[in-house]
Amino acid sequence: MKILFVGPHPFRGGGVAYYQQALAKAFYSRGNEVFILAPVTQFFGTKDSYIKRAENTDFKYAKVYELINNKLYYFRSPEPILDCESSKEEQLFKEFLKKINPDVIHFHAARPASTIRISKEFGIPVIVSLHDYWFLCNTGFLCRWNNEVCEGPNNGVNCARYCDVHKVPIYGFKEKFRKLLPQNLINVIKYIRDEGLSHFINKQSYVENLLNNYKNKEILQDKEAKPANIEKWNFRINFMREMLNQYADLIIAVSNGSKRIFIQNDIDSQKIKMLHSGFEFADNFFSFTKKKKDFINFAYIGPIWREKGLHILLKAFQKMGKVKGCNLYVYGKISMGNYGHIMKRLIKKMGMPNIIFKGEFNYGDLPSIYEEIDVQIIPPIIPDTSPRTVWEALSSGTPTIASNTGGIPDFIKDGVNGLLFEAGNPDDLAEKIKRIIDEPDLIHKLRQGIKKLKTIEEHADELLKIYESLLNNNMKSMRELMENTCKCSEETEFNLKESEF
Repeated sequence: MKILFVGPHPFRGGGVAYYQQALAKAFYSRGNEVFILAPVTQFFGTKDSYIKRAENTDFKYAKVYELINNKLYYFRSPEPILDCESSKEEQLFKEFLKKINPDVIHFHAARPASTIRISKEFGIPVIVSLHDYWFLCNTGFLCRWNNEVCEGPNNGVNCARYCDVHKVPIYGFKEKFRKLLPQNLINVIKYIRDEGLSHFINKQSYVENLLNNYKNKEILQDKEAKPANIEKWNFRINFMREMLNQYADLIIAVSNGSKRIFIQNDIDSQKIKMLHSGFEFADNFFSFTKKKKDFINFAYIGPIWREKGLHILLKAFQKMGKVKGCNLYVYGKISMGNYGHIMKRLIKKMGMPNIIFKGEFNYGDLPSIYEEIDVQIIPPIIPDTSPRTVWEALSSGTPTIASNTGGIPDFIKDGVNGLLFEAGNPDDLAEKIKRIIDEPDLIHKLRQGIKKLKTIEEHADELLKIYESLLNNNMKSMRELMENTCKCSEETEFNLKESEF
């Protein structure tokens, strides 16, 4: 079978990227041919979009291609219409499909979303996995700029009132100067960004608001949202619903919580099915014995984004004061924006020697990191669909304190293999941390409650059965169509030749 993935770049890190890699390997080992097409934004590198092969000598399980464009198709695109349609990328995608001629297309992201419709027009079975909320939410997280969780687009009204990127002051500045910057200044800009010098222009109130779990409904809320803005956001959500409900053969929600949210936002309940993903290291990656010690090591491990809620965790420790017998290690890469740099500075400012900022780590270092960790804390303020860090914690035998939101309760069972707290509530989180400290035997009890996760091989077999079923149904539909349209008894022969690309 010839399988095409459309989604994040598999060589650039991230949970879905690692998932695609693992699936490609599992499919390849079963004799299938796998292609991956990844949209890549290069603002300063190109005016015209094009497709090129991405070489990686260490990865032989799929042929990887990049759809190079100069549009920010991923989170917080400034123009919602571009998320939906773009003629140049659509034409390139059509040419790509003609050349590789896949049997099945599995979307792990669709940029632009019209590629789903194009796939269906080619008569190819289409599966869409919902790894985030991008189809509902331009930010991908269902989280407003003031840290409130959003219930959904509300026909574009919420998007126009709360999250239109044009409301962010820095956007106008960037747009004015972006085209004026010569190529040789890009590295300088990246250096400034990565060193976090931008946080010096940030208002101190931002730090205080995060510490106080501040939620001000007036921030970035346009009570008089322009009808034109509402109209374009309304177009976006209606377009996304059409792509999923009309053109996808199957929609996969990766958790029960995310499935409920999509159904609440009018995604076809008959077409969307819940299927947990498999984890490539479920069997043996973290096979070690935890080191015994006289104190408890807590850890935050993951991206340092505001949506992931590190500020909630720091606030919880601040409320607890100086607690003996425990440490908190913070592992994670500081990405674009001020948040990560502010959190790093905040840890230093708090003056609590038992909170240690460890920073960026290599994925291969996780076993040695987890060997030292007793309890992991996963505090997103958003309804995370299915955080990979949950799988990593459970596969390492590490009990977890986590937000009771999104897909997390599918894996963390309160009092069984971890503890759940109210998302965004530092007081509740502090109580759960104290309970672990006050009841040290609880760690062993929770560790005993951890069950083995689904392997990537088991998951690959599930997906292959789905692909085969859709292919059989597709061939049946094609035969019926031919019988109804061809009034001749002469047998028609289809000769599909494989093409090199």
